[in-house]
Amino acid sequence: MGDRGADAANLPALLPAIWTIFPRSPAAPGDLLTLDGDFLHSGLEIRLAGAVHEPLKVLRSHILLRAPASPGEYPVEVRLPGGKPIHFPVMVRVDAPAGRFRRGDFNADGILDITDAIAILNFLFPGAEPPLCRDAADADDNGKVELTDAIHLLHVLFLGEGSILFLGGAIPGPDPTPDGLDCAG
Repeated sequence: MGDRGADAANLPALLPAIWTIFPRSPAAPGDLLTLDGDFLHSGLEIRLAGAVHEPLKVLRSHILLRAPASPGEYPVEVRLPGGKPIHFPVMVRVDAPAGRFRRGDFNADGILDITDAIAILNFLFPGAEPPLCRDAADADDNGKVELTDAIHLLHVLFLGEGSILFLGGAIPGPDPTPDGLDCAG
């Protein structure tokens, strides 16, 4: 009878496998996601929408990561060292929960930039589509969407004057100041 240890050493390495993702329903921006599987390890590469996404923790049967900060549909790929994908087609859908937003982010793209100030002006003057979240358009948090919001945002972005109250940092949050503005999504 041969040495069992020597026999085990001749077995092929077990390849990682992904079985499921949790939660299965849409996640909120920044929520924790879990990829469940077997034989997982830290050498695996995780990609969301083609971009490398750094996991928070990799265990033998779980990979813990954060959902992207912006709403959208994100295909998930897990790749072996060397680039070969593990075939488990999965899509993560990120929806901003009602009432959660990033102040000043009129177009809800997750970035505060000049396009938000332009979108506020377009909304106020030519009558463009309203924002999904009027509270986000209220950059100066005075309870109204008006010219001062675009001006305030431009001052913060280009002159370094004043600040924007970031709700939850990079992750959208609820409005800490009561006003008559709503947030549909």
